Amino acid sequence: MESFEERAKNVQEFVKDISCTVRCEVHPIMDPYGPSIVDPDLQAIVVSSETEKGGHAVNNRRKEKNLPVLDLIKINLIDGKDELIGEYKLSSSTRRRALLGTFLKPFKFEKFPQPFVIGLTGGIASGKTDAANFLSKNGCEVINCDKLVHELYERETVIATNIAVRFGDSVVQDGLVDRKKLGTIVSSDKEKLRMLNDILWPSLKNKVKGIIAQSKAEFVVVDAAILLDAGWDTDGIVHQVWSCIVPPSTAKERIVDRDHITPEEAERRIYSQMTNLERVKRSDVVICPLWSYEETRRQLLLALSALRSLANQCLRKYNSATA
Repeated sequence: MESFEERAKNVQEFVKDISCTVRCEVHPIMDPYGPSIVDPDLQAIVVSSETEKGGHAVNNRRKEKNLPVLDLIKINLIDGKDELIGEYKLSSSTRRRALLGTFLKPFKFEKFPQPFVIGLTGGIASGKTDAANFLSKNGCEVINCDKLVHELYERETVIATNIAVRFGDSVVQDGLVDRKKLGTIVSSDKEKLRMLNDILWPSLKNKVKGIIAQSKAEFVVVDAAILLDAGWDTDGIVHQVWSCIVPPSTAKERIVDRDHITPEEAERRIYSQMTNLERVKRSDVVICPLWSYEETRRQLLLALSALRSLANQCLRKYNSATA
């Protein structure tokens, strides 16, 4: 969940702390092997039980390239079973999972906003809808932006008119937008998709702001797949961004099963979106609905409980200052 820069800094500081004689070079790894299969000066590779196979794979690739085989130095990691993913070692994957549902960025509000607005987003088949439903059942008012868009198509004659002008009268019948026909047009043309977004997003944004202004809830959740694409994380609409992510392979399986399309079409849909890494970089909280419903519930409750605790802290601080 950390950026490369942050992880690199942590590694360099750790090496500096334990030895003043070791030269530390940190490289980003853009493929499974990184510099391990191209650097002729390397002599050894450190592995654990879970990465030992990867060490042997590195040596196989080095043999293919006529490079010296590396010594495999195997270390035992600290015991620490993760009941969810079945790991017994303190690996990077376990550490990343421990960050799910926690605040990845400092809380920046001295006075707790009323209402506090959570922007909930995620890619296709990421489990965002289930997360929104859970938050709705736990004291949050949820604004479903998909439903608002449908209302805009059906009730906003100005939008229907603008769509007819931009995309032709065939996509508007009796004043109503034919969403299926319009979707076919924009799905394969990024410029036409941008044109549609330019028509829809300002009206959608105004509707969302109006609902927030009228809300009496402690927490309002803006459930919007387009939240980050539309820049709502930076223009003051939401106070935090919570992103739902799953691996692309999981998303592909879900889409194929749900929509009865080919794996190739599912991949096209997935890779036309923002990547998980891009979402994480812009998120305050990351939720991963990859495992059981109970685990997703745990992550959401963890984040929600942290917010409620901060709300109480801000209130106590305010009462103390005004007493």
